[in-house]
Amino acid sequence: MNHSTTTGKAAARYALPAASCLVSGLAAYLFVFTNKLVNLDEIAGLFSKGESISSGRWALALTSYIFPDLSMPWFNGILSLLLLTAAVCLVIRIFELKSPLITALLSALLIVFPSQIVTFAYMFTCAPYALAVLLAVASVYFTLCASGWRRWAGSVISLCLSLGIYQAYLSVAASLYVVYLIKRLIGNEWDVRRIVRCGLECLAALAGALAAYFVVNKLVMHIAGVEYNSYAGASFQTDIKSVLFGVRVAFTAFLGYFYKGYYHLVATDFSKLLHFVCAGIVVFELAAYFIRCRGAARRALLAALCVLFPLAVNCLYIASAQRHTLMLYSFTAVYVLAAVTAEELMKNKHAAARDVLSLVMAGVVLVNIFYANRLYLKMKLEYENAYAFYSTLVTRIKSTPGYEPGDMVYITGDAHNLLHESDEIDTSDLVGIMEGLINIYSRGDFLTYYAGFDPPAFDWAAWDASGAAAAVADMPEYPYDGSVIKSGEFIIVKLG
Repeated sequence: MNHSTTTGKAAARYALPAASCLVSGLAAYLFVFTNKLVNLDEIAGLFSKGESISSGRWALALTSYIFPDLSMPWFNGILSLLLLTAAVCLVIRIFELKSPLITALLSALLIVFPSQIVTFAYMFTCAPYALAVLLAVASVYFTLCASGWRRWAGSVISLCLSLGIYQAYLSVAASLYVVYLIKRLIGNEWDVRRIVRCGLECLAALAGALAAYFVVNKLVMHIAGVEYNSYAGASFQTDIKSVLFGVRVAFTAFLGYFYKGYYHLVATDFSKLLHFVCAGIVVFELAAYFIRCRGAARRALLAALCVLFPLAVNCLYIASAQRHTLMLYSFTAVYVLAAVTAEELMKNKHAAARDVLSLVMAGVVLVNIFYANRLYLKMKLEYENAYAFYSTLVTRIKSTPGYEPGDMVYITGDAHNLLHESDEIDTSDLVGIMEGLINIYSRGDFLTYYAGFDPPAFDWAAWDASGAAAAVADMPEYPYDGSVIKSGEFIIVKLG
């Protein structure tokens, strides 16, 4: 067979998964790609990658050389979608999935997932994060599919760079390794000794990448002369008690994703039902293999891998006290395991179970597409509400008796109770899309870049010396008369 024929067959093999990625991705994300939606960090990150080296994300800083420091929705969104599509095709290559229907459904599930929905709320970093996912998957590919020195070099370097962009994607690699070992076991493709050896090699690849990441991270922070910021510093847990607690929570949270909807990974009640059916079919197939397989060693290995799977998905819990939806993309390994199970069902001629699993996967895709558009509508409404509120506030400031363009503006209090938060769409616990769009952290940038109001830098020494703070206590709250006043060279605004 000539090279062009081989290349043509390979292209045809990935054409349907790639098309599924693009179609489902545009159905879910076209709104956020064509509107400038914002959250707290996005408001401040219009022209940056946000906190990088001080968060242990030194490779995120490096991505500024290949991804412009501009939060451009359409450009960054499409670029991210293409990078994720490459990652999905690599997953299909690693697991040697062949069913066109299953690969198409899996592709859509990996693209349209709540963690990725939230990632696109951070449009200024979405492309580097998509690259980090691709690098994590590439690391698995090198470990399992490459040979020679490229195998270990590619694996360690790829995952090290991925962690340098966003540490949470360690669990993506770990969970895919476990699913791969389960596939080789239930497909009777390898003997126990070979699977154990491969598992140890996967563990060595993870350990090598982690060691390389921490060495590079320490060196970069030393050269840059920075320390961990408060967010990153509070995230790490290294004492034995916290680590053991993290292991326990890794298992309980994994179950909680299904029946309690933790972190909105299972987005709706209907989605819970679909996930229960999916999990039931997968567990039944694994149990059936456990019963019919020969040898205590294979049974023991299957039991060990099933125990390790939730821990691999949630291995981030072991070292980090910070967890939220964006960090939990590794849950998509559940869908990879479902796809592997579906192909095993086809081999065993269990067509009915395979068809039910396919319908369930398709249902989850549709739910997540709807869910994405729902959440982006919430972001749009919050932005419009905040824009109207602060535009009016700027008008009040400029119409305050005695106002001059050089006046410094002191805003105290919170506008939380003054804004409508569209409670009809629940975004509680969804970091990045949650309520509270504007606070003291994001207000200045919002006023500058969105409301077109850029007062001079605030001089705290002059404020303290002026004694103007004494007037705040007697002021009524906005929007009542007297809630915006001028005192010396300051305009004082007292919100709710």
